Amino acid sequence: MDKFINEKTKRVLIVILGILSVVSLIKGIMNAAESSVDFLYNDFQSAVFQHDYYNAQFPFTFWMMFFFALFSAEIAKNIWIFCNLVFTAVIIVLIRKTFLKAMPGTDYCILVLMMIAGGAWRTNISNGQYKLAFFMFYLLAVFFLDYGDGVTGSFFSRHRDCVAGLFLSMTAFQYTLAVPLGVYFIYRKRFMVMVSAFFPLALSFIGSAWWFGGVRNITLKQLGFSRQLTAEGDVDIQSVLGLGNLVIPIFLAGVLFLIILAYVIKWKSNDDTLFFSIALMTAYATAYQRIYSFFILIIPLGLLWMMYNEDPKDRAVLIASCLMLLLTTTVFFSRTASEQLGLMLTRILFYPAYGMLLFIAFRRGLVFNER
Repeated sequence: MDKFINEKTKRVLIVILGILSVVSLIKGIMNAAESSVDFLYNDFQSAVFQHDYYNAQFPFTFWMMFFFALFSAEIAKNIWIFCNLVFTAVIIVLIRKTFLKAMPGTDYCILVLMMIAGGAWRTNISNGQYKLAFFMFYLLAVFFLDYGDGVTGSFFSRHRDCVAGLFLSMTAFQYTLAVPLGVYFIYRKRFMVMVSAFFPLALSFIGSAWWFGGVRNITLKQLGFSRQLTAEGDVDIQSVLGLGNLVIPIFLAGVLFLIILAYVIKWKSNDDTLFFSIALMTAYATAYQRIYSFFILIIPLGLLWMMYNEDPKDRAVLIASCLMLLLTTTVFFSRTASEQLGLMLTRILFYPAYGMLLFIAFRRGLVFNER
């Protein structure tokens, strides 16, 4: 990053972003305390005490949030705000220990402050969304892939795939991200993680079917709820082109592409972060996502930043870095001034950034294969 931004500029950025982060944090907490509109307290109360599944959430969401219904609305909301702040802290630590572990500390600090200052992260806090919980569980699954290596006889060394699978199963309530990002474990050839994730999912589904009176009831309502959202995404193909209910075949095509890509790119240093970045962008392109899921863009941005530092003469990486920086900045900050303008710019910038990332991924895979 020293080649991309000099030390003086970095210090100025840290001060500015630090101030903006404090303002964003306070604003997010205040908004959440006032409304938290997407924290479905009344729906969970109905689900727990009246066995009513009308909120149409994925079964595991119900079990994960079950105990919130036991508190008053105000207490439950405050607990959820606190949980989201804890989730954020864990996410910051885990990104550093997994996908961006090679990034210098000062540079990573800039990315984190940029995320906290941005509207995508703040929307999760303000509206009471579930994306922070999802991503924390996902990162825990990634972290436990390698936890315990070199520690002879440790519990996690022997069973880390099962532990990772448990955390991966806890991400399924956000399936439009969980499915394409779950392909990362195929890329890593850790198939036992996928197998281990199946059993908790099966138990949660069976338990939900028993609680709400049948598999048909919860399945049809979930599908109906998903179809209503297909035209409300930010950058996905079906929303941009108005394709509506074609979301399912488009989504499956995107997942198939990821599986193919997983075997095209041969594993080497930092390619796991590259593959995750491709998986993330594919998820955004093929299924319904809103602004609150885009805080994860700091990972592909951080990756490209590191790649540029390794080879400043690589024009493809330079172009991709600039596009990703513009995209991330637009998503994080432009909608504060104008939501419509921000959405338009996001859609304009997303596909060129995605295309350049794909080009870099295939190029690295082909070059490695030739060797």
